[in-house]
Amino acid sequence: MIQERSLTVTEADTRGHQRGPNRCFYCGATVGNEHMPECVCRQRTVMVRIEVEMPIEVAESWDAHLIEFYRNESSNCADNVINLMADALKRIEDSSLPTCFCGHTKVTYLREATRADEMEFALNTLDETGTHIAPADS
Repeated sequence: MIQERSLTVTEADTRGHQRGPNRCFYCGATVGNEHMPECVCRQRTVMVRIEVEMPIEVAESWDAHLIEFYRNESSNCADNVINLMADALKRIEDSSLPTCFCGHTKVTYLREATRADEMEFALNTLDETGTHIAPADS
């Protein structure tokens, strides 16, 4: 879904661009004008699948079926998986290991996001006054 926000280049977009002052760091458009069509500052929302491979601790007696049941079908909240990844990232950052999640993560594009998708994930849910807006297509 194309983001409904200003496409005008601001001072914050310049970050000391090599092409000179008052230009977007990414596309080179000047402050006050619109970002170029290919500029990364022009955003849209899409739905993706994110796969991560990482070690986690499970009960010694569990087989693959029980591990997958616990993580996918039981009352265990999927937010706990996100917390496991956040904890792992914190451990990596706090260690002296020269590693990260690169090589252990895969992102796959699924489709363009709908307004309902954005609302479900609390993305772009505020209007210009800071008021929460209701989904238009739900």
